[in-house]
Amino acid sequence: MRSDTEFDMFISDWLKQSADNAEVPVRCKAEIDERIECSESNRKKGGIKQMKKWTVKKIVTTAAVCCLLIGTGVYAAGKLTYIESHSSSEPSITEYERIDELEEEAGFKMLTEEDFTNGFVFTGGGIVDTEGKDEQGGSLLSWKEISLSYKDGQGKVLSIDAEKESVYDMDLSADAMEVRTIRGIKVYYNYTEMYLVPPSYVPTAEEEERNQNDPHYNIAYGSDAPETNYFSSLSFAKDGVRYYISTFDDVSADELYVIAEELLD
Repeated sequence: MRSDTEFDMFISDWLKQSADNAEVPVRCKAEIDERIECSESNRKKGGIKQMKKWTVKKIVTTAAVCCLLIGTGVYAAGKLTYIESHSSSEPSITEYERIDELEEEAGFKMLTEEDFTNGFVFTGGGIVDTEGKDEQGGSLLSWKEISLSYKDGQGKVLSIDAEKESVYDMDLSADAMEVRTIRGIKVYYNYTEMYLVPPSYVPTAEEEERNQNDPHYNIAYGSDAPETNYFSSLSFAKDGVRYYISTFDDVSADELYVIAEELLD
């Protein structure tokens, strides 16, 4: 299991390497907002395919851009094609009582808990500045998201992120592996295998076929050596706000659903 610091360094190095090999931001597989780095070179290698939004605050580090492919919303300047998110790798608050400062800056209230019965405790939070862009990279709209970090006694880390539903359309049910109804709210679960490979890596026929056809598998370019990571998440919407509970650590679907249930309580 990676420590918090090791994970930050891993993601930061990975994104910087990906950026060095990127040409033009075009698409990015998201519910990652995996997420990771959009580039024409990745697209040609088959590393980008459509998913719904991924989100883990640690993916969006200082000076790193996470591009997320979303729906087909049409705005005055064109079609909303992808999202760019920017935030600091360091939390702007570490005291739970200051979450109202983030809510004031973002312009909405969100469901929160300081700790959960499965051991996850609040460690910090911050604002994510986000822009929706068209295929040419033109900005169509911008908004602020709230990202909260939690950790349990084993060192496992997860994020709870929230944004206004009104900023763009998102089908949370797309490719969902499981759905449970909690307090009348549908909560969707997804689990994605992330295969990180060097820029020169050539996928096998089997890997390429799976990358193109399996919505829960993604080949992403930018690592020094092939490495597999797993990303799990829940998503739901309530009272005009969308929520994403996500982690790269070994947290079961049942554990994530505990958090969703306690938030909705």
